[in-house]
Amino acid sequence: MGNLSSTVAPPPKLEQIAPDCFRLRVPFYIFFFDVGTHVNFIRLSNGRFLVLSAAVVATNPFHTTAFAQWAEVYPRIESEGRLFGTPRHLRNLPGLKWAGSVEDQSVRDLWKDEVEMRIPAGCEFNNPTPELTNHFNGIVAFHRASKTVICDDAFAVSNPSLLDSFSSCFAFQSQSITFHPSMPNQALYKTPKAARQFYDWVIELTHDWDFDNMASAHGSYMIGGAKEALLDCLEKARKSLSDHSLSCPYTH
Repeated sequence: MGNLSSTVAPPPKLEQIAPDCFRLRVPFYIFFFDVGTHVNFIRLSNGRFLVLSAAVVATNPFHTTAFAQWAEVYPRIESEGRLFGTPRHLRNLPGLKWAGSVEDQSVRDLWKDEVEMRIPAGCEFNNPTPELTNHFNGIVAFHRASKTVICDDAFAVSNPSLLDSFSSCFAFQSQSITFHPSMPNQALYKTPKAARQFYDWVIELTHDWDFDNMASAHGSYMIGGAKEALLDCLEKARKSLSDHSLSCPYTH
């Protein structure tokens, strides 16, 4: 028989993106495809950790599978009132002792001196539909000290393609940022202003936040150049955003 250990996937690895900002990527299968997901740990100035994306502070309405297990392993999170979810989490997991909803600005402001959280404009956050595919809108967080943006799933850092992997032999390897495929056909409101609201929201984000790095759930992470890559992504999406505006009838 062959060595069975060679067929077992290696354990998840905690990676440091930047000082006091860590990412744990784990497998997540849709049918036979590992699209991956992540959880991010931000060490605050008081020495405690803020956990984003998979548990403690939910950032995407459709990332739900880890919360019950997290609360079971770390019961103090519930007992101390430190478990915050999106509105969909509160509706779908009523058995957990949620301390509040991240849709509320007062909750997002709890860590605002070190971690700022924003919700993309022009699209639904509370109850996005259709549930099977419209997973675009979620909290986008910015850790000031490490200059890192953490996102599920509006933005995704692409893994280098096979061509890029080949090119890396010659030091030309590159990464890019893309929008979730449900934008603009499903995620944006069916109004003429929605695309412009989202476009302006991204521009404002790049003006307000001094970030270099980005970590995304279904993809990789980028060290350096993330702001420029996001602006390039937005420019490439300009036509589809314009088409969306033109396709939506004006209402009075």
